[in-house]
Amino acid sequence: MAPPPELIRALDDEVRGSLQSLHDSYFHQLVVYGILVAVGIVFELPEIIKDMREAFTNWRPVKSLEQIIAVVGLLGWLMVAGGVAGETICEALVFNADTLIQTFDSGLLTDAQKQTAFALDDAESAKALANGYQAQIADDDARVRVAEAQVATAMARSDEAVAQVRTADARIAEAQTDAAEANRGTAEARLELARLTTPRTVRNPGNITDALLPFAGTDFITEVNPVPEAIGLLESIGGALINAHWNPLKIDRFGVPAISWGTTGTTAPVWYRQGLTVAVRLPTIAVSQNLPAEAIALANALESQGLGPIGREAIPPGNADLAYIPYGAVVLIVGSKP
Repeated sequence: MAPPPELIRALDDEVRGSLQSLHDSYFHQLVVYGILVAVGIVFELPEIIKDMREAFTNWRPVKSLEQIIAVVGLLGWLMVAGGVAGETICEALVFNADTLIQTFDSGLLTDAQKQTAFALDDAESAKALANGYQAQIADDDARVRVAEAQVATAMARSDEAVAQVRTADARIAEAQTDAAEANRGTAEARLELARLTTPRTVRNPGNITDALLPFAGTDFITEVNPVPEAIGLLESIGGALINAHWNPLKIDRFGVPAISWGTTGTTAPVWYRQGLTVAVRLPTIAVSQNLPAEAIALANALESQGLGPIGREAIPPGNADLAYIPYGAVVLIVGSKP
């Protein structure tokens, strides 16, 4: 005995609802990871703001504030990385749920089409019986009414199946749109993460050396943001300067830690900045305050390696905070990656 149509329809609705609930659960998790990425980016804002203030003003935060900002920035980076990973996993789960729903809807459509075909066959059989027994008018009329009722039921089922298919198509289209938006968000987050994590490199240190050889004997000092990426970049640039016979000067700043680099024991005081900057402390206040030729040559050589734009600063003699810098010495400041 076949189960009642109402029972079959209830079971279909229950399965369809379970699949849709599974899809919605994965999609909500995808949204949560997207929010986590956004919050992580916001957590990195304090470090960016601090670096901007240091770059354009004489403001320097206290050590405790620097530590707090560094911890918050690390938390932001971890949130971005975890959010991107979670988005990738949830995106795959949403896609699998969409596939299950589509497969289920296709099965419903096939079943509805079969039911419609069966109903149409029943209608044709009823009409044939009516034509074959025209003599039995009363009996034929009764059979015709039964056949018409069967046709009406079949048509109603067919209309209901078509409506279900249209509803499923609309939901599938909506899910595909949501998935496409999630894919775009994931791609943008991946590009941003790649930009932030890919270290800067010197493509050809020999070109820097060749460009600076005409200024051999130039004194220079270095300062660096104490992150591995900036220290590695300082090693490459500093080596090219030493090969060009530039003289590294050791500068001790009271209370400021220093980073050792190279093979000659050269040190660079810590300075929390972003990007690359070439500076010179001028002995007098000039109207134009142009940098000397050797500093300009260094900035141009770094920009030719794709490390630009390079900051160029002329430090006036009255700046007491930078009085430790010798007059005329070229200052190379290697900050973190912008």
